[in-house]
Amino acid sequence: MKKVKNNIEQNWKFWKAIICNKDGSINLKQLKKELSDFSFIMEQIPIVYSNITGNRLSKLMYYADTVIKVANEYQEELIQDLLKEEKEEILSDIEKIRSITYTTFREENPDKKEPETMQERRIEELENRIRRIDDIIYPKYYNLDNKEN
Repeated sequence: MKKVKNNIEQNWKFWKAIICNKDGSINLKQLKKELSDFSFIMEQIPIVYSNITGNRLSKLMYYADTVIKVANEYQEELIQDLLKEEKEEILSDIEKIRSITYTTFREENPDKKEPETMQERRIEELENRIRRIDDIIYPKYYNLDNKEN
């Protein structure tokens, strides 16, 4: 993204048309209104930047591409963290399923198929979910050990 240089004369031409009377004098009422609006923006923008970047940016003056890049990185980290938590929960579920004994299974599910078959099917479903999560967490050019292929 091209960074725009702050051109004082160009900015003045823009604002002059807004805050000056036809005779060139400053319209104080209009100037106060514009400064009030600008003060509001100066107060609010850092709050938004801070929120969308995980408190990484908190000043007023950043180029848009910087804010977008940092916000995207922060969102990606949040997604990665959620996926890792989901993966841990799935692994825990797999361990729980594997720990069910045949007797416990029969007592809790008298009309169900053999536990091994159901356990294996459920474990396979959960392992497939883990593979999908890993595909997102680790780019295709990385394997599960996070080493380049």
